[in-house]
Amino acid sequence: IDPSKILVTPNAVDPNKFQDIDRVSSRAQLGYRPTDTVVGFVGSVFPYHGVDHLLRAFLALRANDPDLRLLIVGDGETLPAIRLTAKASAYSSDITFTGNVNYDQVREYMSAMDMGIMPKSNWYGSPVKIFEYAMMNLAVIAPDNVPCRDVMVNKENGLLISEEIGDLKGAIALLAKDGELRSKLALAFHKQTLESHTWQSVSDSILSRCSFD
Repeated sequence: IDPSKILVTPNAVDPNKFQDIDRVSSRAQLGYRPTDTVVGFVGSVFPYHGVDHLLRAFLALRANDPDLRLLIVGDGETLPAIRLTAKASAYSSDITFTGNVNYDQVREYMSAMDMGIMPKSNWYGSPVKIFEYAMMNLAVIAPDNVPCRDVMVNKENGLLISEEIGDLKGAIALLAKDGELRSKLALAFHKQTLESHTWQSVSDSILSRCSFD
C-alpha cells in the first residue's frame, strides 16, 4: 500500500466542552485552599493506569509537603484496595475519591487540579485524558511511551516518565515546587491541543488526504 494513503492520528477533544469553568469555585467546593497544590487523576482505575503508584508517590511526598493534595476521579477494579491504603495512611484527609461521576462534571473536578497525572498506560492506546488535562490548562505527567511521545515532548509541553515510582515522585515534586514551570508546560500543551488535537482538526487532516474522484 502506498504510504501516502495511510494517515495515523491520535485521539482528540471537543474544545467546546471545556469552557466557562470557575476554577476558584471548583476548588472551594472541594475544600482546597489557594496555597494547596492538587495532584489529579481522571479515568478508569485499572492496574494498567498505575493509580496505586500515584497514591504511593503522593504519600511519600506529602510527608514533606503539607500543601500537597490528591484528587482521584473515577472508579475501577483496583480502587477498593487503593482506598484502603489511603484510609490507613496518616494523610487520608488530604486524599479525595469521587468515584464515578457524570462526564459533564469531570471538567469541574479537573479545574480544581494543578497537574493531571497518567502514571501508566498501555502501549497501543492514544489516551484522551492527556488532551482533556491540556484543555483544562493542567501541567501533564504521562508515560514515556510511543502514543504519548507522538504528541508530547518532555519538558516542552509536559513531563514524560518511566513506570518507576521514583520517576513519578520526582516529576510531581518538580511541578509542585515550580509554579512557573507548571504554567509553561500547561500553556504549551493547551495551545498545541487547540491547534492540532481537536476533533475538527483530525477530521480536516483526514479529508485533506482523501480523494473523491
